[in-house]
Amino acid sequence: MAISFEYRGLLCYENRSAPRSYYFLPLAADVQRDDANRPMVTVVAAGATGFLMLTAAWRASEDILAGLRDELARRTGDGEPATIRLAFAPVRTVTCDLFIGDGRTEAGGRTEAGGRAEAAAVASRTTSGAPPYSALFSLTVTAEQLADVAAAVLGRRGFAALAYRATVPLPFVATGRLESASERFLPWLRSCAGSGSVAGLRAAIELAVTEGLATVQLSLPGDPPADLVGTLYDAVLGRAVEVLAPLLAGGAVGPAGGANAEIAVQVELTWDVERPVSARVDMSEVVGPDDVVLPPGVAAAVEAAADPPLRVSLGFDPDDAPLAWIRVQRGDAEAVLEAPKFEAVEVPGRSAVRTVRVTTGYTDGAPVHRQDVPAPGVELVFLPADVGLTVVTVDARALATSGVRSAQVWLTHQPPYGRQVRRVLALGRDEWVAHWWLPAAAGSGPSYLEYRWTATRADGRVAEYPPTRADTPVIVLSFSEGSPDASD
Repeated sequence: MAISFEYRGLLCYENRSAPRSYYFLPLAADVQRDDANRPMVTVVAAGATGFLMLTAAWRASEDILAGLRDELARRTGDGEPATIRLAFAPVRTVTCDLFIGDGRTEAGGRTEAGGRAEAAAVASRTTSGAPPYSALFSLTVTAEQLADVAAAVLGRRGFAALAYRATVPLPFVATGRLESASERFLPWLRSCAGSGSVAGLRAAIELAVTEGLATVQLSLPGDPPADLVGTLYDAVLGRAVEVLAPLLAGGAVGPAGGANAEIAVQVELTWDVERPVSARVDMSEVVGPDDVVLPPGVAAAVEAAADPPLRVSLGFDPDDAPLAWIRVQRGDAEAVLEAPKFEAVEVPGRSAVRTVRVTTGYTDGAPVHRQDVPAPGVELVFLPADVGLTVVTVDARALATSGVRSAQVWLTHQPPYGRQVRRVLALGRDEWVAHWWLPAAAGSGPSYLEYRWTATRADGRVAEYPPTRADTPVIVLSFSEGSPDASD
């Protein structure tokens, strides 16, 4: 079985001091709940301020622990889950932090890629000192923080979070390996081991390592304890003495070492290393609007004060795309990305609405395209398909390796909704791939795409190729026999 594994939000590893005993560590925090499993959170408004009271808890539910016993029985091959003992991991220096954020980031004290610091903890508490490590928060909050807490209750991520911090001894496997680095290793040991005592052989092995006749390699966890390094090194040398002593005593080592010259000895130690751990949870994941009675007016104020706008941008270069405008509707709010740059816009906050209606107008006479696009977060980046575009790609890189100086491609598109559209693409030098944007008229019937092309040889002669229907939007130009002469 693996030294540790995750099961339904729990980290599990063996308690090596007792048989059939294992530790578990919840990877997420929770709040105290009543007998009906409802979260016990109180939010009160008092004029320009508010009051928040809750108790954090770090625990695992009984049904998940029962499932963990079944999983351990399966992994160990023991069919008696009831005899497996589980205990909360021996965490130390446990504290719990409450974060209240601004809705644009995940509350929790980290830093965004853009450099903006996230929300700092508004309160930190020591805990009860034993599972479930209860931590009581009873504090006055500002009107803005009250709106943030209400936003979390209403299901919006990033407005409030709980996070436990602690240290815990976690098991790591450390390995050490001794290998001979020279054919002289064993003969040299025989000549230097003296009386053949354990101490003498160990000293000879250490000297051989110093002289470069053998190497010792240690594989350790990051920032290993000093006593682990020494213990593992001693274990490798001790094992090497056990392996080499019979070889040397049996006289199996010839003058040049012979077949016995290659020696490798490996040792594995499982060692508990103190590591920092954290378990956090966004409040929107554990508390909902049916669990907390929000003060009158606060829920409505959240829509205006705490609900972040949705930032919408294009994830591709719109140059040469037949785009006229892109309208984004989120509930009863909307914004428009306008030509020619189609710069990012913000749609006013309606984050309870998890999809947006995208309506796109085109410059080539194509009908307006409408599509619903998921928008679960605070930023939405459109792909070409989101705004009803498909791209025709002409790939002529194979020509560049066949002695062709340049190529031209004439494309004809017959859409189902109107007149033909033509485009000429020039390829050559360092530009052997070109693109053409086309509206994808969903539900308007099939379209027809045709191309013909010419290739100009290095000597200036031109080879022409007849019109061909394109069955896919990716057109690859090449010569069937590897030479432009084959297509004259």
